[in-house]
Amino acid sequence: MISAKVLYYIPEDLAEHEDTYVALPAGHYCIPLAETTMNKIADVIESCISPREPYEISIVGLKTSGPTLVPVLLIGIQCPDRLHEALLNTDLIFQTRVRECYPASLSNNVDRNTNCSDVSMIKQVDVPFIGTSCGAMVDDRHTASLGAYIALSSMPRKIFILTVPPTHLPLPRGAIVTQPSIADREQQHLREDDFNTVVLYADPEHVAAARREQETTFEFARVVASSNFPVQATTDTTKGRIAPTSTSTDNTIVPRSSSTWAIAEITRRTTIQTVSEKKREMTQSFRSLKPTIVCHPEPNMVVTKQGRTTKRTVGTVNAVKSLYRLPRDGFGVRRRDYIALSDPWGGVFGLPGDAGAIVMAHARENIEDNQLIRGAGKPCGIVIAASTSQYITYIQSLVDVTTNIKNQGLGKVTIINVNV
Repeated sequence: MISAKVLYYIPEDLAEHEDTYVALPAGHYCIPLAETTMNKIADVIESCISPREPYEISIVGLKTSGPTLVPVLLIGIQCPDRLHEALLNTDLIFQTRVRECYPASLSNNVDRNTNCSDVSMIKQVDVPFIGTSCGAMVDDRHTASLGAYIALSSMPRKIFILTVPPTHLPLPRGAIVTQPSIADREQQHLREDDFNTVVLYADPEHVAAARREQETTFEFARVVASSNFPVQATTDTTKGRIAPTSTSTDNTIVPRSSSTWAIAEITRRTTIQTVSEKKREMTQSFRSLKPTIVCHPEPNMVVTKQGRTTKRTVGTVNAVKSLYRLPRDGFGVRRRDYIALSDPWGGVFGLPGDAGAIVMAHARENIEDNQLIRGAGKPCGIVIAASTSQYITYIQSLVDVTTNIKNQGLGKVTIINVNV
């Protein structure tokens, strides 16, 4: 077994190191001990931190200059010096690296240094692209990306979007989703716009009109249900089926779901019309639209996603689920989800603004490089959070999410292929 009690603190950016972290293969020797070790470390961490502090524990491969792939524990926490003595007193059997970081929601778009990519929702188009940003009006400084257009079997004639709530606050029913998001609009003002620079002196009225457009947001959708505030399923005797009914927030007290999701009904008329046309191309009838076949993320699976910030990126699913706690989680909450590590040619897999993006599984032979990906792939996950180290992106199983949605009375989920 690789060295014991090897503990490193990494205050600087990991990108400055020559070491490369990669996904562990499914048959690696460390896997049988990894989960037990991670739970022991979680016990230590939770004895040193406050009940609501987030943290992360991942075990990945360290690719060195030699042929050996060394298993390395990556621990992220605020003020990591608190862990030094406690960790040294444990039976660490893997090389352990601790840095001052933690899983921050990718929907937390407070970093004004993050550039909006070309897929950001800056202009008011009729049908926003998958991966663009949508902002909830409950909090001006949090946004989430548009994960997917979907249909629900309980309400087949309506169009919805599936995403995840911002990490630091719940997303109650009735919350307004805007396009462009407020954070994107503010970010655009901070950028040096080449177009505005060119016409600044030639056409000031044109520039003024463009700026007014950037300052305007419009209602795009309204939240129907989320994992924090689900609908209550009741039997509709007139139609003989289970239908969602509205319940007050005060009366909806449910245990915290292992799946995090939010569904908003599209209210923008042009989007409804355009997406409905796409649905008609897929099927003769709304009601005969077949539910999307989704799959679980699996070890060593090659995945892609179309994110609001990083656009299309490629990654590999790690063989061991990571253990982490998000900022809004309380004491005793330990999430376990697979992580995607970025492929060398793909850059970081996810950054702030990518939360909610649907993760697609691909056959490895269909990935030639980050610019040429053959086939759409099969939906397997949804981005929920990322490490501030920028190496790790947390993805939850889309099977778990869709099952949870069905159990809440919303019916089966169908992902609509809208190519715009």
